[in-house]
Amino acid sequence: MTPKAECEVLMKEVLAFAARMLRDHGEFHPFGGTIQRDGGPALVSGWTGECFPPAADVLQVLTDGFRREAATGDIRAAALVINVST
Repeated sequence: MTPKAECEVLMKEVLAFAARMLRDHGEFHPFGGTIQRDGGPALVSGWTGECFPPAADVLQVLTDGFRREAATGDIRAAALVINVST
Protein backbone atom coordinates (compact mmCIF):
# COMPACT_ATOMS: atom_id res chain seq x y z
CA MET A 1 0.00 0.00 0.00
CA THR A 2 1.31 3.46 -0.82
CA PRO A 3 1.96 6.01 1.96
CA LYS A 4 -0.93 8.10 0.61
CA ALA A 5 -3.31 5.12 0.77
CA GLU A 6 -2.14 4.33 4.33
CA CYS A 7 -2.85 7.92 5.38
CA GLU A 8 -6.30 7.72 3.80
CA VAL A 9 -7.03 4.55 5.80
CA LEU A 10 -5.84 6.29 8.96
CA MET A 11 -8.01 9.35 8.33
CA LYS A 12 -11.05 7.16 7.65
CA GLU A 13 -10.52 5.32 10.95
CA VAL A 14 -10.06 8.39 13.14
CA LEU A 15 -12.88 10.36 11.52
CA ALA A 16 -15.29 7.43 11.90
CA PHE A 17 -14.45 7.14 15.60
CA ALA A 18 -14.79 10.90 16.12
CA ALA A 19 -18.17 10.90 14.37
CA ARG A 20 -19.36 7.99 16.52
CA MET A 21 -18.25 9.75 19.71
CA LEU A 22 -19.99 12.98 18.69
CA ARG A 23 -23.16 11.11 17.77
CA ASP A 24 -23.25 9.04 20.97
CA HIS A 25 -21.79 11.52 23.50
CA GLY A 26 -21.75 14.96 21.89
CA GLU A 27 -18.00 15.35 22.52
CA PHE A 28 -14.71 13.51 22.93
CA HIS A 29 -11.32 13.94 24.52
CA PRO A 30 -8.32 14.24 22.19
CA PHE A 31 -7.20 10.93 20.75
CA GLY A 32 -5.02 9.72 17.95
CA GLY A 33 -4.44 7.06 15.41
CA THR A 34 -1.40 5.47 13.88
CA ILE A 35 -0.31 3.30 11.03
CA GLN A 36 1.76 0.60 12.66
CA ARG A 37 5.01 -0.82 11.30
CA ASP A 38 3.04 -3.66 9.65
CA GLY A 39 0.75 -1.17 7.90
CA GLY A 40 -2.30 -1.71 10.11
CA PRO A 41 -4.24 1.18 11.64
CA ALA A 42 -4.66 1.62 15.41
CA LEU A 43 -6.63 4.09 17.53
CA VAL A 44 -4.78 5.40 20.59
CA SER A 45 -5.54 7.44 23.68
CA GLY A 46 -3.26 9.47 25.90
CA TRP A 47 -3.28 8.49 29.58
CA THR A 48 -2.03 11.17 31.95
CA GLY A 49 -2.89 9.41 35.20
CA GLU A 50 -5.95 11.61 35.76
CA CYS A 51 -9.60 10.77 35.15
CA PHE A 52 -10.43 14.16 33.59
CA PRO A 53 -7.15 15.75 32.47
CA PRO A 54 -6.92 19.01 30.54
CA ALA A 55 -6.97 18.41 26.78
CA ALA A 56 -3.54 20.05 26.45
CA ASP A 57 -2.04 17.40 28.75
CA VAL A 58 -3.54 14.58 26.68
CA LEU A 59 -2.22 16.17 23.49
CA GLN A 60 1.26 16.36 24.99
CA VAL A 61 1.19 12.68 25.97
CA LEU A 62 0.02 11.70 22.48
CA THR A 63 2.56 13.92 20.72
CA ASP A 64 5.43 12.65 22.86
CA GLY A 65 4.37 9.05 22.23
CA PHE A 66 4.07 9.56 18.48
CA ARG A 67 7.53 11.13 18.33
CA ARG A 68 9.06 8.24 20.29
CA GLU A 69 7.36 5.60 18.15
CA ALA A 70 8.29 7.37 14.90
CA ALA A 71 11.93 7.63 15.98
CA THR A 72 12.09 3.87 16.61
CA GLY A 73 10.19 3.01 13.43
CA ASP A 74 7.25 1.50 15.31
CA ILE A 75 4.77 3.71 13.45
CA ARG A 76 4.69 4.97 9.88
CA ALA A 77 2.08 7.72 10.30
CA ALA A 78 0.14 9.41 13.09
CA ALA A 79 -2.96 11.58 13.42
CA LEU A 80 -4.16 13.76 16.29
CA VAL A 81 -7.90 14.38 16.63
CA ILE A 82 -9.17 17.27 18.73
CA ASN A 83 -12.76 18.26 19.47
CA VAL A 84 -13.13 22.02 19.00
CA SER A 85 -16.05 24.40 18.74
CA THR A 86 -15.92 27.53 16.61
